[in-house]
Amino acid sequence: MYATGSFYCDLSGLSANTTYYFRARAIGDISSYGDEKSFNTLAIIPANINLSAILQGSTRPESGWNIPLTIKFFISGNTTPIDVLKTTPVSTFNLIGARSGNVTTVHIPGILPSTYDITVTSPHCLISVKRNVAISGNTTSVNIEALLEGNANNDEKVNIQDFGILAKSYGKQRGQEGFDDYADFDRNDKINITDFGLLAANYGKYSPIEAP
Repeated sequence: MYATGSFYCDLSGLSANTTYYFRARAIGDISSYGDEKSFNTLAIIPANINLSAILQGSTRPESGWNIPLTIKFFISGNTTPIDVLKTTPVSTFNLIGARSGNVTTVHIPGILPSTYDITVTSPHCLISVKRNVAISGNTTSVNIEALLEGNANNDEKVNIQDFGILAKSYGKQRGQEGFDDYADFDRNDKINITDFGLLAANYGKYSPIEAP
């Protein structure tokens, strides 16, 4: 069958921000080639993330708001939630959160647009995960809600072993022998009934905690 006029071809799988060269070829009794042409694919512009998380405990001093956070990005599963404890993340950030009211916040630059499961944790906290977060545009705000305390041995569950760690340090203050940072759940440099209350509130819970 022979035809004349314009024609087109859909292309997929091309790299971003790349120059491609092409020329058309007409096949008949003989082959004929058109002029060499080129086009540039658009660049993918990374997005910025403003991430916030509420910390349990209300008695921490100013210094207690310098919170180390580990934040991981996973490409979201299409049909079933991915196992964020076993899957390799596409990006990992270790940052220090800043105080904003009763919330700790961080700014994360350079995230490629996609849909992610995002996990956040801090020392002696369980891992929280926010599912199916669509990242696009210049800036996206993500709220992880509360990071649950009580994970004193960082085994991703709050149980009798964590209670044992707390009990050994109970009544101690920073600088005293026996003080354990990982039992200071409210990060106020002393281990007391407030820390016990945080552990008790989360007893039996385990990572990941699904954030709404």
